Amino acid sequence: SLYTVDNGQIVNKEADIHLTFHSLINPDQTVVNMLTHYEKKLSRQTKEIISSIPRDLSRKKNSKGQSALGSMIVSAMLEKTNSDIAFLHHGGIRFSLNKGNITLEDIYRSLPFNHKLVKMQVTGQQMINILNQQWTYEKENLLQSNGISYQKTHINNKIIELKDSLGEDIEPDKIYTVVTSDYLAYGGDGFSAFKAGEVIFTGETIRDVFIDYLTKR
Repeated sequence: SLYTVDNGQIVNKEADIHLTFHSLINPDQTVVNMLTHYEKKLSRQTKEIISSIPRDLSRKKNSKGQSALGSMIVSAMLEKTNSDIAFLHHGGIRFSLNKGNITLEDIYRSLPFNHKLVKMQVTGQQMINILNQQWTYEKENLLQSNGISYQKTHINNKIIELKDSLGEDIEPDKIYTVVTSDYLAYGGDGFSAFKAGEVIFTGETIRDVFIDYLTKR
């Protein structure tokens, strides 16, 4: 890249883009042999069947921003921590699960990140602030959630009604327990409002929690 600087300010920049294609690159045989060795070694574990599901669990979001797979994962998080509400960002779920036998490899493909479970305390108002950040940017970023339902305005996307799982209003000054990922708890994906909450504990990875949830069923 070439930058033109005038009085400490970049006034122009130029760059050449060099395209690369995998098909034109010959793989290093030493690396290929090493990867093949470990792939065979790990396959005994990754091909292990941990559960079976009667129908597809898609990561595709519905009109309310929720997915079948996301809903099951946040249910697992709630059950593990006995929290009031669960939140998970959709970007952390990479692949859907097809009906039938589920292997460890399937779970790692769906949840490849080592995000850990975080239980925290937040007020009702802090929860509203978190939810409002779903529309901070031009493209909405809806959280996978469990334990709440809400309504928003259509003009400026602000929460106007927030209820718990029993249909009771979430009170702004009341303390609620929320389980989420460490990624969100510390402000990831644009959700800085999570940082106002008080972390109670950090547990195992969400992936391990979900595996445990599936093996019990």
